[in-house]
Amino acid sequence: MLADCKYRMSMEFDSNEECILGIDEAGRGPVLGPMVYAAAVVSVSKMNDFEKLGCNDSKQLTADDRDHLFQIIHQSGFVKTYVDSMSAEYLSCEMLKTHKVSLNVISHNSAIKLIQNALNDGIRLKHVYVDTVGDPGKYQMLLEKEFGGNVGQFTVAKKADSTYNIVGAASIVAKVTRDRVLSNWKFKEEQILDENGNAVVCFSKNTGSGYPSDPVSQEWMKSSIDNVFGYPNLVRFSWGTTKIL
Repeated sequence: MLADCKYRMSMEFDSNEECILGIDEAGRGPVLGPMVYAAAVVSVSKMNDFEKLGCNDSKQLTADDRDHLFQIIHQSGFVKTYVDSMSAEYLSCEMLKTHKVSLNVISHNSAIKLIQNALNDGIRLKHVYVDTVGDPGKYQMLLEKEFGGNVGQFTVAKKADSTYNIVGAASIVAKVTRDRVLSNWKFKEEQILDENGNAVVCFSKNTGSGYPSDPVSQEWMKSSIDNVFGYPNLVRFSWGTTKIL
């Protein structure tokens, strides 16, 4: 099973500063590639400056706008980010093991890890905003129980990425990170060479959006399956789409 990719942008807050944290994901629905969770953190004292960046739901932005804001976020000097990128292989293994873990639980656990990372870095969290997965009320109760008095307040809501700019910033970080992982993807299967040093198998980079309903993605999957070894590790083999095709 591939290890998850977890990283944080190096930046320090004063231990006395109260901060706002937002969480969102990218790639929950696709059958191809990772699911990426991200958190953005800003001190309360810098919220006016942060609002001027114009962060919004990544789905409402063009790819160029997302890339531009991604760069601005990381060059601002007052936004700290955390990322948890979970590979297709990891997601499938979790969902198909003996004691199956649902995608909702995987998502909740990722959000919890991001919040805990911020707390471990000594960040005082006044308010945490989360784009919901499943019932927002139950999700919020889960987070409140998990963190007790270590976080001032939680708000878990539908479409939080388009309601709260701090969640919008997290959605941009998650989306751009996922897109870059896909565009730079190296198939480990292509590293298997024949006696002449040539790759035994090669895959097209034209994967489409990765969503099950995308005809381009469907065609890519049909042309990329091996009768013996199955799909390459870019594919979430636990998804129903892989069984239909």
